[in-house]
Amino acid sequence: MGRVNPTHCEESLLDRLGPDLPPLVFILGAHRSGTTFLHQVLADTGHYNFVCPYDLIHFDRLLELQASGCDIEERAKLDVELRASGPDRGLDACEVGANVAEEYGFILPKVGRFSFFAPSLTPANRPLFELLCRKKSALDPAARPLILKNPDDFYTNFWQIHQWYPNARLIFLHRHPLAVLNSKVKAWLRALEKPNEYFRRLQPFYRYLLTQPKELEFFRQLLRSKAGASGQVEKLGEAYRYYLEHSPRLSKTQWMSLRYEDLCADPDHHLGAISRFLGQPAPARSVGSQINTRPLQLLDNVVAAYEAGSAGLQEYLSRFGYDARP
Repeated sequence: MGRVNPTHCEESLLDRLGPDLPPLVFILGAHRSGTTFLHQVLADTGHYNFVCPYDLIHFDRLLELQASGCDIEERAKLDVELRASGPDRGLDACEVGANVAEEYGFILPKVGRFSFFAPSLTPANRPLFELLCRKKSALDPAARPLILKNPDDFYTNFWQIHQWYPNARLIFLHRHPLAVLNSKVKAWLRALEKPNEYFRRLQPFYRYLLTQPKELEFFRQLLRSKAGASGQVEKLGEAYRYYLEHSPRLSKTQWMSLRYEDLCADPDHHLGAISRFLGQPAPARSVGSQINTRPLQLLDNVVAAYEAGSAGLQEYLSRFGYDARP
């Protein structure tokens, strides 16, 4: 994506921003656990503010573009550009465009060797994250809660987020670990085997990786191997143990937890429960038609790695009523 320095006009408008953050709602879950679907469904209700690709790509000019009246034109231009490579993200059936709900982590730089399991929201990145929130608040006359999603901050970071923002609401979304692992490996392989123009625009590390043939092939081979999948199982096990240890310490009024499988089985019921938890109206229309579950089509290396490492997942499986296999 590449960030540039804010313009003089943007800097002058920044001086007028208030210090307060809007009400924050974090959707938390592992990659490929359904957080994108939930994020978009809530964004579509119109009851929440949310981060979109336009905000990320034009972050350094957001206030200036709105003040000058150029934001509508720039949104339309970016929308055409992002849709040119296809109607969806290429990893799933989720729509692309300038105004879809997207991860805030794309704007937060990571230091050192890149890892999807390393937190995006760190002490170093916190001022930039809060500036994003303050800009979004200033540009939202309805003063709606800001819903935020970034899987990297689920694994071992949500307790820190709670400490920084104790009034924020946290929604945890869970999915069977084997389904998460299988979907994750397949999606990342797809992005490594064929360049994904949407993520090339948003993700600096992915953009870099596409210019490095040897590294690209290394990661392809790693994801196809049992060893590569085993590393993913180990990371998931660490994340689930972190969740089981830290979630009981959260105030009961500040968080809720549900399974993706249950959300898909009865979306309107669970979205109603989420809306009540957040103090907002439920979606006006049923979202059942948006549910498109597909057969898992398990990869051999994923199954082998999961079976070898599933002992470390037993407490989590039991806690959420999952069988050994979905």
